[in-house]
Amino acid sequence: MSQVQPQFDPNHSKYFCCCGCHVTIGAKIIASLQTAGIILIAIYFYSMIEQVKREPHFTSILVTFICIFLTITSINGSLWYGLITEREGFLMPTLICMGCSLLLIGVGAIISLISSLTMMLVNPGQGLVVLMVCFVYYLCPFALQYWFFNIINNIYGYFKLQRSSPTGDIIYIPQSQQVYVAVPKENPEP
Repeated sequence: MSQVQPQFDPNHSKYFCCCGCHVTIGAKIIASLQTAGIILIAIYFYSMIEQVKREPHFTSILVTFICIFLTITSINGSLWYGLITEREGFLMPTLICMGCSLLLIGVGAIISLISSLTMMLVNPGQGLVVLMVCFVYYLCPFALQYWFFNIINNIYGYFKLQRSSPTGDIIYIPQSQQVYVAVPKENPEP
């Protein structure tokens, strides 16, 4: 039983973003944006510490904020490590978080759709305005998050196929596919 490995083509169209750059560059841009966001969160974190100094009852909020900050930082570190070392397994935490955020945005959109439709029954003009605002409010983040998810998912497939391909830079052959070749000696014994 012979299995044919798919041929690895790093220049295949699925490995390019809609902006024309390769998914490796697109994923590094996403990781850079996330890093910039983490830096902004750290700046906000400083002002939160000042708030806790003035009003100690905000300590529980600060502890929650620290836990979320450390989680986001470790996920972003995992993304950067996976991109630098070209290991697809380290991209999984980012993919899981992006998938969860897509799910949360979708649930929020459904809830706001139901509430705006209910509002349309009471006041049709105001309900229509709320419906359009909610549509734009949820459509833009959902589309952007889906685009980022698609880029990270494509780079995951790129690294996975590159590692398993004999033409890639890194060759990994599972034990079940290794073949042993017997080579005859130069001077055989009589």
